[in-house]
Amino acid sequence: MGRAGVSPEQLVDVLAGGGDPLSTLGMGAVPPSPWNRPAVNRRHPRREIPVTYRVKVELVDSSPPIWRRLDLRSDLMLPRLHLILQEAMGWTNSHLHEFIHASSRQDRDAEHFGSKDYPDAGEMGELDEADVRLDELAHNAGDKFLYW
Repeated sequence: MGRAGVSPEQLVDVLAGGGDPLSTLGMGAVPPSPWNRPAVNRRHPRREIPVTYRVKVELVDSSPPIWRRLDLRSDLMLPRLHLILQEAMGWTNSHLHEFIHASSRQDRDAEHFGSKDYPDAGEMGELDEADVRLDELAHNAGDKFLYW
């Protein structure tokens, strides 16, 4: 055993990518975040023929509930969806945003999509939203994603 209580075989395994180095070395797990691991491609294939989705947009943790019902084309690109959401909610498009393909921000396998039009774009690991359509995030009834 080495100084940290790790065998040479464990160290070789960690260095070869076979484990979490911090937890193997007794230092705790790496906190989940989009920038310390590659995103898992969770997107659905694009629909060949666009359809209309009836979507419920709900503001998280609001009391009373604040929500809107929107009819949106499935082939809508995310930058356009961003502008539609801003208008529907009465917001002024004055903050950065991202789309998160997950049901919660804590999901380690979430995909993050942001605008590449900002100076710090991409630093947090988000992918370019300009290449993604609504039907890639929401394909079936009940599918959810976050707009942050």
